Amino acid sequence: MMGMVLAVMTMISFQTFGAEGGKCPATSPNDIVAAYGRDWGEISAQRGIGHEDSARIYAELQDYVGCVAAEANQPAICDQLGSIPGPSGSMSKECRARLGDPDKAKSLPIQFNFVKFLAGRADIRACQEAYRNVYFDSAEDRKAMDESSFCQLAQNAAQSNDLRPLCANILKKIGKRRSPSREAACRRSFPAQEKDCGGNEECKAWLAYYKALKSGRQSADCPGSYARLCGNPCSALAEEAVRDYCKLYQKAWQRTNGAVGVSDDGIKQTQELNRAIRRRKGSASGSEER
Repeated sequence: MMGMVLAVMTMISFQTFGAEGGKCPATSPNDIVAAYGRDWGEISAQRGIGHEDSARIYAELQDYVGCVAAEANQPAICDQLGSIPGPSGSMSKECRARLGDPDKAKSLPIQFNFVKFLAGRADIRACQEAYRNVYFDSAEDRKAMDESSFCQLAQNAAQSNDLRPLCANILKKIGKRRSPSREAACRRSFPAQEKDCGGNEECKAWLAYYKALKSGRQSADCPGSYARLCGNPCSALAEEAVRDYCKLYQKAWQRTNGAVGVSDDGIKQTQELNRAIRRRKGSASGSEER
């Protein structure tokens, strides 16, 4: 009789929730997007990756999708974020906003391709595109500075590895009187040092990317989130997003005893089953003592 009771006891085990053993179910950013509202996001920390930890997922997803959209120069890629409400609104709208106004083609990918040209990593077409779509959008300035002259000045700066004279030469060519405000505006567009940016984030990203391309020291010269714009970042961003998501998922899985992504009904059913198992274990233990 005792042998039978022990055999029954070894067959009884408590039930757990969610992915088996806390194994992360995400292998790509698409999986993370699909899990929004179930495993992470605007949910209780008792049910999964809560609001506080989710802030990191929001940021890394947006960085990755924005990177792909910028690299392809297709803001519509941002819409893959769907209706996920980011910390300050729709994530897809925030992603599009980072790329600038697509109707005027004032977007980061064009500017960053121009930075590659200045760093000796892109051909003259990157300069021509920047001239046409970003930097000379008034008829007056185009008349004073033609595309060939602009790209020649940019090429001179690239070859000399010194961006400091670029603004002075541009303003001289255009024929505008040098004034503090005009020169400051020019330096925000073509910064040679961080103080030229005056706190402008897009300008600082431009300069950080240039420094990283010139030095190859990505971690040192692309600080903060802009480090992800260096080199060939999109695949690395995807890996980083999945890796960090999985760490947060496993942390939540342990904290919730495996209840990540499980509905209230599912939690209730599992808890009732575990209570029944405890009762059976208690009953089996009593039978053994007798």
